[in-house]
Amino acid sequence: MAELDRLALTPISLRPSSERANIPIARQTTKPPPSAKLAAFYTQLADLLRAGVPLLRSLRVLGGAALRSPLQTHLVALAEAVQDGKDLATAMADRGGVFPAAHIAMVRAGEKGGFLESGLARLGKLVELQAAMRAKVIGSLIYPCVIGIFGSVLVLAMALLYIPQFRSVFEGIDLPWITRVLFAFSDVLRHLWLGVMVAIIAGGIGGWYLMRDPRFRGFMGRVPLRIPVVRSILRLLAVGRFSRVLGTLLG
Repeated sequence: MAELDRLALTPISLRPSSERANIPIARQTTKPPPSAKLAAFYTQLADLLRAGVPLLRSLRVLGGAALRSPLQTHLVALAEAVQDGKDLATAMADRGGVFPAAHIAMVRAGEKGGFLESGLARLGKLVELQAAMRAKVIGSLIYPCVIGIFGSVLVLAMALLYIPQFRSVFEGIDLPWITRVLFAFSDVLRHLWLGVMVAIIAGGIGGWYLMRDPRFRGFMGRVPLRIPVVRSILRLLAVGRFSRVLGTLLG
């Protein structure tokens, strides 16, 4: 009540805090939230601060608006940390990798320099552009993936159903090596399909475990850099991403 009186606010309704226990809270996770959610959070927080709403109240408002969102738990934690006296950048850093280091640096610069509103607005625009680019790339890959899946199903159907029917026609004929490979592929799928399925599942599990190893991920990350055309594309993308982030930080 003293805090409300200090802010010249008059409560119009009161309820016991125990009732808030029934409000559904999103499951806490250290996985970074989607870029689109982060962009919306930064932009909305900048708008609230620019409108004169205090930081703590802004975080609580956004935390309540993000009901059942992956970001809700983190916004509630940010509000509690700010209430305990921490600055926003430190509270974001304490969330264990939820917020990228570049975002934390921009927020810290805005707090120290007194331009947190504009810094958050720039950050929201940056993350929004990155999310739009990522969505554009994923959208461009959908069609090739569908074609690849359809082609794989078609090849399997031919190897299991059609090729065995023509096998007897070519008995006793000296066939090209590519035809012999095709017949062998069909035989393997027909007679050893269980072993093939086990090998695929084992390979997927093994690849998942290997990708958890930083050294293996580093090795796989360097492989595309040795392909001439792919190397040029990846370098251009890296330079573009670096320049955009650096420009935003300097701005």
